Amino acid sequence: MRFILLSLIVVKRKEKERKAKESQRKKNLELQRKKKAKEKKQAEERAKVARSKAKAAEKARKQKELERKKAAADAKAKRLKKEAEAKKAKERKKKEDERKRKEKEAKERAEQDRLLAEQMEQEMASRQQARQQQMVSEINRYTALITQTIQRYLITDKATMEGKSCKLTITLAPSGFVISVKTGQGDPVVCSAAKNAVRKAQTLPVSKDPEVFSKMRTISLTVVPEF
Repeated sequence: MRFILLSLIVVKRKEKERKAKESQRKKNLELQRKKKAKEKKQAEERAKVARSKAKAAEKARKQKELERKKAAADAKAKRLKKEAEAKKAKERKKKEDERKRKEKEAKERAEQDRLLAEQMEQEMASRQQARQQQMVSEINRYTALITQTIQRYLITDKATMEGKSCKLTITLAPSGFVISVKTGQGDPVVCSAAKNAVRKAQTLPVSKDPEVFSKMRTISLTVVPEF
């Protein structure tokens, strides 16, 4: 009987120990589960934080990349603008230099033309003056020849003509033929004799130069009888 009681006590003790171990095991399992859950939650939190940081880092990287591209684009635009402005400035300078060159050439040509015109004008004036002098000399020469011709045909009388004179106006043909003769101021006797002398001569010396002849077609001269 005592043995049975002792056996029952041992059995109950073992059952109690088993239940205590089982309870402890369950507690340990629950603690491990909670620990793992906590660790999992912490891992998820860390992963979430890491993803957030990675996302922020990627966003920052993209922002920096955008800023870099924008800075590069701005720098390129600035460089292109500067190059365009430099090109325009160079073209403006080229055009201005060309304008100044053409203006200088135009001034030089104008000055050359002016000097040439002035030289030609001086030469023309000189030629005209020389021609005028030649014509005057020629007219004077033929006037003297005409006067000499009139003197040859002039019938003089020292008693009535000495110291007297007469002005004649004679119109001539290109051949020297006398078309008309008119007397002007002077002694009537001398004028009559001079007029008759011209008529006797009929033809007087004239220049073959048309221009000279045009100046002496109608010629005025003074006849002074020579003795």
